Amino acid sequence: VSQERFSGILEVANDGIISVDKDYHIILFNQGAEKIFGYQSSEVIGQSLDLLLPIRFTIAHHQHITNFGQSGGKARKMGERQEIFGLHKDGTEFPAEASISKLEIGDEILFTAFLRDISDRK
Repeated sequence: VSQERFSGILEVANDGIISVDKDYHIILFNQGAEKIFGYQSSEVIGQSLDLLLPIRFTIAHHQHITNFGQSGGKARKMGERQEIFGLHKDGTEFPAEASISKLEIGDEILFTAFLRDISDRK
């Protein structure tokens, strides 16, 4: 798939798609994520993933990703969607379902989360 097609697919997805590097800095934030969180991509690229998480969950979330990152394989899904809480730009929390994948390219490790706001189910 060409880069242009891939970019188009990312942008039209209704789910939020967020990629972070090994230091938890956001490197990809699609339009679905913009709608869910209320931030423009330009506001979050380079920022810590902590910006999008309620404070009480950040330490556990970092540990969870670290453990997942140390698992074997170059590309792996963490499993079924799990329920988490996200943080809107206005500071309000919301429930979401998320799944995460790990991709190793050379020495670089990327984590990508696929996120869906499930507020309407609660």
